[in-house]
Amino acid sequence: MPLSVQDLAEHLGLTTTPDDLQLFLDAAVRVVEGRCGPLEERPQTLRCRPNGRNLVLPATELRSVTAVRNPAGQVVEVRPADVNLLAGIVPVPTIRAGWWEVDVVTGNQTMPPDLKLAVFIVASHLYEIRRGRGGRPQAFYGGENSDTQDVPRGFAVPARAAELMRPYILPAFA
Repeated sequence: MPLSVQDLAEHLGLTTTPDDLQLFLDAAVRVVEGRCGPLEERPQTLRCRPNGRNLVLPATELRSVTAVRNPAGQVVEVRPADVNLLAGIVPVPTIRAGWWEVDVVTGNQTMPPDLKLAVFIVASHLYEIRRGRGGRPQAFYGGENSDTQDVPRGFAVPARAAELMRPYILPAFA
């Protein structure tokens, strides 16, 4: 992974690295990848059913398609020039009903710096809430002496991180 616990500790201004910091980094990576796709190149096997003479993959912005297998497990030859990597559409010469498997490579060759910063912001948010900072709603509910000062907040992606992720958010259907 291009992100290290030492990088996160430095971002947080820590002189030592707590044992559980990897947990916060892993959780933050999952949050950002859940919205933007893999942060680094990663091979995956995707399953889908044919749509006409095409396989419409449950992923977009692919780096490459490395293999296509029909429902019988036989490798099907696909012309790379016909594959739409941006849309995740793979035309196949013959259609066979059932689940097809497509080996692909997804993710970025190098992680964009704004996504790296988004991961650190989310990890910082998780770390600070765990330590009891940043999770108090007193600023919104009347200050330190308010009866509601112990009302816990739920997790939300900080607006700073959401803004950094915005250009990379994957399309989705509601």
